[in-house]
Amino acid sequence: MKLVQGRSAYLVAAGCLSLLVLVVFMYQQRKIGISIEATKATERRLKELIKHAEKYRIISDSPVYERYARVYDRVVEYPNGEKFAYDIWGRNWKTNTFSVVIIVPYETRTRTMTLIKEYNPAHDRFVYGFPTGMVSADKHKSPLDAAKQELDEEAELTCNNLIDMLSPSATNGVPQDKYQMERIYMYLCVDEEEDESPSERDSEEVDLHVERGVPVREVKELLLAGTFQSNNMAAAYLALEVLTKMGYSLD
Repeated sequence: MKLVQGRSAYLVAAGCLSLLVLVVFMYQQRKIGISIEATKATERRLKELIKHAEKYRIISDSPVYERYARVYDRVVEYPNGEKFAYDIWGRNWKTNTFSVVIIVPYETRTRTMTLIKEYNPAHDRFVYGFPTGMVSADKHKSPLDAAKQELDEEAELTCNNLIDMLSPSATNGVPQDKYQMERIYMYLCVDEEEDESPSERDSEEVDLHVERGVPVREVKELLLAGTFQSNNMAAAYLALEVLTKMGYSLD
């Protein structure tokens, strides 16, 4: 059996890319009426992803390390019969949810966004992003419920107009990456309101900073400067796409 990291389950990455493309296709279909041909093409690609995945089989999932996250030794049998071992990891393993929510707050009156600035220990630097958190089965009824709580906890905001930016086809969210088990659910908060009695933050979020009223132009510049984590960057560009399709003027 070969131990391969570089050659992971490529269809997971392909699925992530295809689902991001699907977001644009399906949202356009819902809001502005995309052509039937494009919709059929997207449905065909989705079916192909499922069909390809059925050719692969997970032989075993053995935990090899756990603390805040858990690392698994996953053995996968490929269509040609070869078996490959991967280091697969995920957070929040105690409740077995492996789901993350990202919420992009946008104020239509001022045409601005609310950003979170926090320390990134893996890269020893500060980064920008949006309210983000784990979905816990013992705390949340759904990803939407988790999104509301994280928005309140991290940004001290409430939202009566919280929009799921992914299409109905993305029932399992978007894969975080090839080796991580988390699925990401992305939401857009239109016209948030400040919460005078926000929920208490987690202890490691003590140095988390909230920046309100950041113009879209500056957000775009920060994105291009590489100051966002990749999943938050994807949520930002998706939010800009959705807001444009909704008819909002961003500049």
